Order: sequence, then C-alpha cells, then structure tokens
Amino acid sequence: MVEFGVYLSGLGGVYQQQKDLWIAAEAAGFDYVWSMDNVVGPVPFLADLPVLDTWTFMPALAEVTSKIKFGPLVSPYGRRHPAVLAKSSTILDHISNGRLQLAMGPGDEERQHEPWGQAYPKPSERIAILREELEIIKRMWTQDEASFEGKHYKIEKAVNSPKPIQTPHPPIWIGLVFGKQLMPRLAADYADGINVYNGKDDYAVELLEITKGHCEKNGRDFSKIMTSRNVGITFTDKEIDFDEFIRARAETANVPFEDMKHYFDVWERHIVGTPEAVAKELKECTIDLGFQQPIVDLGCFMFDEPDYVEKNVENMNLFMNEVAPRVRELVANDRG
Repeated sequence: MVEFGVYLSGLGGVYQQQKDLWIAAEAAGFDYVWSMDNVVGPVPFLADLPVLDTWTFMPALAEVTSKIKFGPLVSPYGRRHPAVLAKSSTILDHISNGRLQLAMGPGDEERQHEPWGQAYPKPSERIAILREELEIIKRMWTQDEASFEGKHYKIEKAVNSPKPIQTPHPPIWIGLVFGKQLMPRLAADYADGINVYNGKDDYAVELLEITKGHCEKNGRDFSKIMTSRNVGITFTDKEIDFDEFIRARAETANVPFEDMKHYFDVWERHIVGTPEAVAKELKECTIDLGFQQPIVDLGCFMFDEPDYVEKNVENMNLFMNEVAPRVRELVANDRG
C-alpha cells in the first residue's frame, strides 16, 4: 500500500492556520504530515515571511489529531542540544501515543543559523556534529544511563525517563538534498527512513543508490528503510506549459524568471496539471524511482492569500479523493 504524506511548512506564522490544516490533513486521509523546522523563510523570495516554531506547535497539534504520523522535515543540526531533543521527542511520543517521526539533517542555509548566533561551519563539520547528535539521541532513547564523549558533545550517565512509546525508538529519518558522500553514509548508519528533497529525478535516484551501497557494506537491508520524496503540486483544469507556470510564479514573487526556473530545476520537483495527469507523473517521479512515500506540498505560493487555508484544504481533499486512488491503482496494475 502506497502511503502519502503532506507537507505543511508553517510558513505564514499563523498558528490557527496550521492547526486547521493538520486537522484537515488527518480527515482527508493522509498517512503523514510533515512541517519544516526553519526560523525564517527557506528561499530568498519568502525570506521575510513569518514562520512558526515546529517543536512548539507539534505537541499542541498532536493533541488535536489521533491517527496521522508526523514530524519535522527536517530539524537541523546544532539548533537544540541533543540531550534536550531526546527528552522533548520522548515526551512528544507520549503525547501523540507513538506517532512521532524524528527527521534530521545538517542544515542548508546560513541564514537559518548565523543571525541567531549559531555556528554554520563547512558541511563536513556540520555532518560530524549531526552524527554525534544522532548517537546521543539514540542512546538516551534506549539506555537507562547514557554516556558519550565526542569532539562536539559529552554526556555522562544521562537519564531519560520515561522512554519513548515506540520500540525500539521513534523512527529516525535522514534528509538528503545534494551531498553524495557523507550524508548517504550517515543515512546508512542511522536512518529508519530517508527523505530526498531535490528537483532532479536522476539525482534523487542516485542518492538512494549511494545510500543502498553503504547499507550493503554495513550489512543492513536497504529495503527495510522507508523512503520518501517531496513533490509540489499545482492543480489546473487543463494542460499548461511549465515554463509559463514558472514565469507566472516569478512575476508574483517579483524575482527574475531565470532565478525562479533555477529554483525549480534544482530544488523543487513540481507537477502542474489535472488530477489524472498529476497522478501519472507523481507515480513516475516517486514510486517508479524507488520512493515509497510521496510527500506533497499542495499550498505552494498561497501564503498571502486570504483563503489560503480553504484552498489548501480543497487541494488536500482533491488529492486524496482523485489522485491518491489513481496512483494506487496504477501501482497495483504494475504489480499485477
């Protein structure tokens, strides 16, 4: 069975909107809801947009939902001490009755760290810090007294009680974006799930294959690791030229067409079309490429619109009523 996630970023900074969207996502039938863990907008033309704090609102929204799994996508290295994050995530697992997914990554923008007085060293050092954080979190989730001494962190007989509800612990997801060396190796060592956020299909597949190779060296069964990919979707009632779609988005955001096209080519895998066309392409760029969970963003570029919530809820229902069944049917046909 194909599972579907929805990406509700927290951009816009309005808690009631996020609450309404989480409730609607569960009602629509999504399996997962994911929210970014940034402190400012993630791209240049959204930099001034208010942003909610993910680890503040997730416990509250865990209380108003009951089935949908959820997590940050992703929490970056270095923002929270790993011992504190281990404790916070444990209690959130209790609040949600075992629905938390912990996704982490090395951070990909200086302005998410440096203005706050947080270091943003070169990628290899950020990944080394992230590796120590994951080790500490995992030990505190599973050991009665956790000790660890590394280059960047040290804990000694740290107690985390109670333990998480999920056994052996909440799933750890690792976010892969560009790097082909250190992050796939980290994912092979720690990931229960892998998320790829990249606009190019061949690159996304390559990241999975590299990780699979490291898993084989580790003696891990790569097929046991969950995989997901982020895909933006814009519904239309007819076919539309993608460059024209990008041009319209560039004009709305008041940025050059070339900048917006580069953004979509490199970062954002996006589909524009009718529900039937979306289902076909979504299967091709996720399931056919080895990703088990498509994570769809159905509210792109709508944050300033007064009916943002209503449009997003309408899109979520349209997706789950017309796209998701088509994708599952296409997959079932392929599998005979």
